[in-house]
Amino acid sequence: MLEICRKKKLSNNVARMLKVAPSEFDFHPVTYNLPDQLEEFMDVFRTKKKKTYILKPDAGCQASGPRPLI
Repeated sequence: MLEICRKKKLSNNVARMLKVAPSEFDFHPVTYNLPDQLEEFMDVFRTKKKKTYILKPDAGCQASGPRPLI
């Protein structure tokens, strides 16, 4: 059950399914798991004109919820 309840694990599983069945999982926004994908995120962050992102802390960061990065 934790595989779908935790944000990080859910995004990893959806990314895997996107590779297997792209047309079925195209509803999910592009997700970066930091710090694991920090370099990939920074590449996109530096080159994209639209720079609005939502930071969602993992379960260990209780009491500090989602916040926008603009």
